[in-house]
Amino acid sequence: MPKVYNASKISKFALILICFIAVLVIYLAYKYDYSCNAICMLNKTLGRENITITSANLSYRITVYIANTTTQQARGYMFADTLGENCTIAASSFKGCVPKGMLFVFKNQSNECFWMDNTRIPLEQIWIDANGSVAEVYNATPFSKANICYSGMYVLETNATYMPIKIGDIITPNAG
Repeated sequence: MPKVYNASKISKFALILICFIAVLVIYLAYKYDYSCNAICMLNKTLGRENITITSANLSYRITVYIANTTTQQARGYMFADTLGENCTIAASSFKGCVPKGMLFVFKNQSNECFWMDNTRIPLEQIWIDANGSVAEVYNATPFSKANICYSGMYVLETNATYMPIKIGDIITPNAG
């Protein structure tokens, strides 16, 4: 004789299971979204490096995040409300330092496309060739869904109008 299941026991179990899953989903969503803002997540997941930008008679040395995986590059500065303001040139340690830019590192010189969907801050996107020379500078608008495509081996994103960078300037990494 086939086994008969009690419908009320099954529905209670299903209700308890659904409630548990809902609570778990809400907890994980809250923990991900609110325990660490976008800059905090970048600090946890990306490496950092100092770079020097040489333009005419001026040199700028800034600390940048390094985005060298496709996942890191796809996220970029999405959901960030601000870029760093407290990195110093003399900092020997990156503790407490929020970089002022992000350097996207590609395997070789190629045509790369960027977008600003879910990016809340205006950015200057600087395409750099394999020799470290600035090939293109673009002021990107927050929340734009337009593709911004140029050829480069690296792309540096900084606050819009942070530095007067122009085509032909040289960008080089620094040790430490």
